[in-house]
Amino acid sequence: MPWLLPILYFVLDALFGRASSWNATQWGYYLLSLAASLALWFIWWRATRALRRTRSRAAAAVALLGGVIYGVNTVLVYGYVAFVGAMPNYYTFEFILDEPLNSWILLRDSLSLVHLLLFIPVMALFALWLYGRPRRAVLKPSRVVQARWSVWAAALFLIVAQLVLHNNARFVDQCFAADMTTTTSIARNISTRMRGQVTGRSGLLARLPRPLPDLTGHVLRTADGQPVNVLVILTESVRADALSIYGSPRPTSPFFDSLSVSDSSTTFLFASALSNASRTFLSMPSFVTGISPIQPARLLHTQPVIWEFFGALGHQTFFITSQSHEWRQMKNFFSVAGIGHLFNLETSGREFSNDMGINDRYTLDDFRQWLAGRDPTRGFAGILQFHCTHYPYRVANSLRVFPGETRRDNYDNSVRVLDDLIRDVVETLRTEGVDRSTLVVLTSDHGEEFKEHGIFGHVHSYYRNTLWIPMFWIVPADVQSATPTGDRMSTLAANTQHNVSNLDILPTLLDVFALDTIDDLQPIRDNYLGRSLFKPLDPLRPIIACNNSEVNRIPVGVTMVTGQWHYILNITDQHPDREELYDWTTDRAETVNVFDNADPALIRFIYDEFARYRVTAGLFDIAGVDLTAPPADRTTGP
Repeated sequence: MPWLLPILYFVLDALFGRASSWNATQWGYYLLSLAASLALWFIWWRATRALRRTRSRAAAAVALLGGVIYGVNTVLVYGYVAFVGAMPNYYTFEFILDEPLNSWILLRDSLSLVHLLLFIPVMALFALWLYGRPRRAVLKPSRVVQARWSVWAAALFLIVAQLVLHNNARFVDQCFAADMTTTTSIARNISTRMRGQVTGRSGLLARLPRPLPDLTGHVLRTADGQPVNVLVILTESVRADALSIYGSPRPTSPFFDSLSVSDSSTTFLFASALSNASRTFLSMPSFVTGISPIQPARLLHTQPVIWEFFGALGHQTFFITSQSHEWRQMKNFFSVAGIGHLFNLETSGREFSNDMGINDRYTLDDFRQWLAGRDPTRGFAGILQFHCTHYPYRVANSLRVFPGETRRDNYDNSVRVLDDLIRDVVETLRTEGVDRSTLVVLTSDHGEEFKEHGIFGHVHSYYRNTLWIPMFWIVPADVQSATPTGDRMSTLAANTQHNVSNLDILPTLLDVFALDTIDDLQPIRDNYLGRSLFKPLDPLRPIIACNNSEVNRIPVGVTMVTGQWHYILNITDQHPDREELYDWTTDRAETVNVFDNADPALIRFIYDEFARYRVTAGLFDIAGVDLTAPPADRTTGP
């Protein structure tokens, strides 16, 4: 009877195609985890049978408990694999331990009637396997606590196997059996906390921002005396090709599309804008500070943020968002950010919608109220962040435009809702009479993958679908006339055809207000990896995105775009190749990995860039890739 468990896991893994790209090392760890699963199950099974022979009611209780644990774990683990395209691992369970409320909301939104119908028979199956068939002989209660040599041998083997799996999980955690991925991940989280090591929850801390000089002398005004304002519209999980103007086959963004082509002298659509991380927790703080995740945490926590710059200019500032700031300690980070008006999930008092967010209509209402009540003699600058395009993409039936109930159907409908929100924002600016004096930037924190490469979501993916985001600038004629122009607007237009990043937004805004000419700000500007979009860009400059930083250790890997080339280093082993390289001029869908045939000079350039930063160099060390070796001799780890 104990052999049924590894057989069940093997059959399920085959059905899910988990071993399709494993090498010999990964197969070895998988077979070891199956043997460990057998040992754990054997111990539990023997204990249940011993109790059963004593006619103790505890046998049924133990069997039922085992059935519940194994049944729930099996359904949830394989449900996660089917849903995300990857096994849950150490960081999944770290997130569950750190964010129980958020985890419950995600689970609640992901469960369907099928899952609920699966729980009962699967739990019953495991319970029946454990209960077994009783023998007629009745054993004395003292025999319950006595274990045969086989049980002790199984326990010893389980301990040794767990140690081996525990120490190598960072390389092969996608190859563990369903129960071993859970036990190993929980054990690693417990040991990490017992050692007092940094975990994901300790991530963002309260900032210690460096002071800024008085910048009120740099306030811009239009020809009719109106102060120049800045509005950044930040969207959630919006991939560029989800919008019609970027190639979506569905009319997902009719208003945005019409706005994009309305006036080429004031509207600028960037063809290749890239996120700096495919996690909001890293992308958002990086975006407002101009500091990349690969740079030191010291810079992230001391560099002035966008609100502080405009506060020093004398502007009224706001951060109006549908998202939660309790999540991952973001509240600490924004508590001393110089935000004049803060609205988020916690301050709104509204119920959850789409994971840890609220209905964007409440957020839009707050923006309207704040704009109507502002001091019109002073400029304003702030971020308006929407959440409707976050999983699970809830859209009211009355707002659905596209048929179908798949995740992509729901996502496209949520993008259409976002388009309506953007329409209302622009109309609000016009109603308040500030549309001609407000510079508007629209972007997204990252994109979204729909299993084009086997992964759903964005955390585990660095492919184009999660990096390529929309970026759109509206620079009204009145704003252009308020700042020295020259060939600046033609340069901005030319840069729409180059690779740009969210890290470019803050340096560009400083350039608009001529803050790039102040000597006292030079030490701050020296820390930027982004560049002003009003200045010529090097089309081959490297743009790095990373979901790992000094304050958030989730080593998915790292990626770089330089010119037409997109390089990916994979650390997690749900990807078939450790290193990938794609040519976007011929393979925008990223289906052909050309890394093995790449020009050694290109690989040398990529390696040298990654070697400059401690975070990225550390990731290559984890992956076993030698950044100093000649490209022809490069080797990869397990």
